[in-house]
Parts: sequence; C-alpha cells; structure tokens
Amino acid sequence: MDTAVHIDPSKTMDQHKASIEEGRDTTEAALSDALASLSLTTELDSALLSHLNLLDKYMFHMECLSQHFRLVVVFLETLTQAFFELAQANRNISSFGGRRIDETGFDQRMQALRRMYTCD
Repeated sequence: MDTAVHIDPSKTMDQHKASIEEGRDTTEAALSDALASLSLTTELDSALLSHLNLLDKYMFHMECLSQHFRLVVVFLETLTQAFFELAQANRNISSFGGRRIDETGFDQRMQALRRMYTCD
C-alpha cells in the first residue's frame, strides 16, 4: 500500500484536509505530513511577503533620503557661492575705500536671487 503523500499545489489546505479525511490518504502519518508541508509553505509565503513589504518600505525611504540629501547639497553649494561672492564684494569695495558689506548693511530693498522651496 502506498502511503506517500502527493500534494497538489493548486489545492487549498482545506481541500487537502477533506481529501485526507475522505479516506484517499488514510494513514495518520500521511495526514500529519501533508498538514506540515502545507503549514510550512504557508509560513514561507507569509515570511516572503513580509520580507518584500519591508524591502519596499526600505527602498521608498532610501529614495526620500536621497532626494533630501540632494537638496541639502544644492543648498550648501548655493550658500558657499554666496559667501564667496560676498567676500569678493567686500574685497572690491574695501580696495576703493567703500563701506564693508555685512548684515547691518542690508535693508528691505535687498531681494534674494535664488529661492529654495522644501516640501514636508
């Protein structure tokens, strides 16, 4: 008598249980083997799905961090260029005996040449 369990992947766990209970596979060992195989497959599928969901979240957050990092780099490059331009202006004005440019020398007429927008 053949007691090997043949698991059809197209059947659900309940269909396998019903098949076993109807007497097609009558041994207790066959029942426990089939249930263990199905249980393991279900657990592996759940673990894989969980892993893929976590990987998707990780990739999303890494992309967000990458975009924010690019914005910070652009901001720092712009700020660095502004400081160099201010230093050059101070050097040029000072060489002609003019007033040095600093934070007290600006008024409401001054406007930024570049604007930076961030989204939260």
